Amino acid sequence: MDNGRIGERPLRLHGSRDTRDERVVQTAAQKALAAGLIAGGSAFTPDTPVWTATAADDLVRHFVDAPDPGKGTFLPKLQAQLVGCADATLQLAAELQYLTVLPLSDMAPEKKRDRVQQILSWMQTPVSVPPELIAALNGGVFNGGMGFTVQGWKQYAVLISFVAAWTDLDDERRQVLSRDPWAFRDFVNTVPGPHPAAQRYELLYLAYPDAFDPIVNHEHRRWIRDAFAEAIGGATNDVDRDLYAIRAALESEQGTPVEFYQEPYLQQWKPTPKSGKAPVLARRAWFVRADTTDDGVADWLHRGVVAYRVSAIPAEALADLHAADLAGLIAESAASLSYNQRHQLVDEVDAFLHRMKTGDVVLTLDADEIYLGTIDDGDPSATDGLLSRRVNWANPKDAIAIDEVPTALSARLQTPGDIIELTGQLPALDQLLADSGDAPSALAALRLPDATPQLAKDLLVSQSWLQECVELLRDRPQLVFYGPPGTGKTYLAQRLGWHLAGRDRTTLVQFHPAYSYEDFFEGYRPVPGTAGTLAFDLRPGPFRRVVDQATKHPDQTFVLIIDEINRGNLARVFGELYFLLEYRDSAVELLYSATDTDGRPQTFSLPSNVVILATMNSSDRSIALVDAAMRRRFAFVALHPAEEPVKSLLAKWLEGRGEPLQNAELLTRLNSRIGDPDFAIGPSYFMRPAVYQPGGLERMWRTSILPLLEEHHYGDGTDVEKQYALNRLLHPDQPEQADDALPPPANDAG
Repeated sequence: MDNGRIGERPLRLHGSRDTRDERVVQTAAQKALAAGLIAGGSAFTPDTPVWTATAADDLVRHFVDAPDPGKGTFLPKLQAQLVGCADATLQLAAELQYLTVLPLSDMAPEKKRDRVQQILSWMQTPVSVPPELIAALNGGVFNGGMGFTVQGWKQYAVLISFVAAWTDLDDERRQVLSRDPWAFRDFVNTVPGPHPAAQRYELLYLAYPDAFDPIVNHEHRRWIRDAFAEAIGGATNDVDRDLYAIRAALESEQGTPVEFYQEPYLQQWKPTPKSGKAPVLARRAWFVRADTTDDGVADWLHRGVVAYRVSAIPAEALADLHAADLAGLIAESAASLSYNQRHQLVDEVDAFLHRMKTGDVVLTLDADEIYLGTIDDGDPSATDGLLSRRVNWANPKDAIAIDEVPTALSARLQTPGDIIELTGQLPALDQLLADSGDAPSALAALRLPDATPQLAKDLLVSQSWLQECVELLRDRPQLVFYGPPGTGKTYLAQRLGWHLAGRDRTTLVQFHPAYSYEDFFEGYRPVPGTAGTLAFDLRPGPFRRVVDQATKHPDQTFVLIIDEINRGNLARVFGELYFLLEYRDSAVELLYSATDTDGRPQTFSLPSNVVILATMNSSDRSIALVDAAMRRRFAFVALHPAEEPVKSLLAKWLEGRGEPLQNAELLTRLNSRIGDPDFAIGPSYFMRPAVYQPGGLERMWRTSILPLLEEHHYGDGTDVEKQYALNRLLHPDQPEQADDALPPPANDAG
């Protein structure tokens, strides 16, 4: 395979999938990388040493090792971090920012240019970007999404760390990496910073565009690989090489270029809005506890198996029985066991024989050491009184200490029983498998469908704005819509929830000052007892019911909508659950925790497939008053009448109904007169058919708008009816006179 080298136009695969924009971006990237990585110079100022160890280390010291977690946008914070740096350091910062934004199709060319030129303007002797490199910023290859917006500073840090590591290499090693895409890939993956990271995938594509696809979303890469793995005879542990081979195979078969983000390929791998699931086989995970009467875990690791012993019943008699037959056989053969023990035995045998499938993750414990593997092909066997299955153990000689795994997983391993399903812990187990060198066949992470044009049309907002909300939830599955009354916060949260999870998996609750932990999660409730007495029973609240369903169906998304979240006492309502909103890979003991058979409190964790959407009325309590704990746990999205997407909402609605835009202008003048953005009026008051009936506008104004304004101006002496007279706002150009002398509102005309 010849993929060229950094700085050269590489050979293509069978087809020629690149567009003009892609060729322009690739050419510019190759020029910048060749000048910097190969020559140590600069594509902006040829023959000037810029990509040097001194400049790179300076950026690491001022940016990577000294992050600024405070408020503010990227460029002002970067400028403050790089104060006092030499011109070469600032120019390197600009050139790396150029490479970061160059292939982004979801960033405006003006913004790309502004980012690079602003950084250059901080130099004592500023330089300019060559015209051909500036022109390349007009195009784009992929949608960077949240990875290059909200998390953009992390991606930038990875690129800086890469250059610093590159400058530490000797010339011979650099020559090897500049010619071998796979060696280059392995080196990029050793660079400090988050894994996976969109910036690593972007860098691989820019350096070797024929070896690596412009797919920077980690989940998309795996979904595409899994969906088309049959084209190469099955997946391997190397997603990058699989994608390369899949493209070559498909292009050779079809005779045309392959674009995975276009049909007919897109529908074969992308989650659908209805299900939110990628078309890959569902996997499960299992904890199998070793029987101390057998040779134990060491023997399992040596033979490549996992085993299960059934006391008092020959294993050979169980191999062909299903759950219904198992129950009868066990009831006869194990009559000395309690009802609960017999029920558990049936469940465990059925799980081992029938529910465990090829590719499932299996975990076992030897003292406090964890071993992981995947179920191999083949049916279970029964020999020497044992049921056994073949397993590919990922770490037979390198155990994982139980203290090193997420708390939620280690807590689950305390559950009594010999076979425990761990499917809810698949994300944590997949990461452990990846670290052990055995990449799983599919990633069981939170999968949310992209915003669709139809959803945007239905909600009268832009698709890009909705997609940003989806990306925020992918990054952190808790989001608050906040704004004044009438901005559609609850309606938007409901419709977004239906899109993400479906109506049947979306639950709405409303907080109020008397709402408690017992109302929200679980608590004791009075129930009729015997002989007319009263007893108390532990009953689940809406949050507990949602979590229980999500745990039962880990491949589905569940949405909980909390309306008016700031009206409740959050510390009182959430209790110990507040911790889990930030640390979903951990577990806590509940206020009303039950205990297991050993007397230990059972723990609780919040699964990753539960999304929380909340609304907050900024006129009820300003967003500035929200405590830091809540800010840290939720993303906040403003809905304000003076800003998009709310600003144009009423006008779009009126146009769709064929109504004049008079009321949209009226709303703008009303909010201008109110002056206080937290007490602005939203468009939903005007988006009711009754408003456009004879007398409807005046009636709505009198019964909805004026009462809100009376509350806002309570005690300040304002004559609300005069200050906000409907006729005066409808006819601002008319001279001041008595209201009854002005023409009536158009809607009042019979």
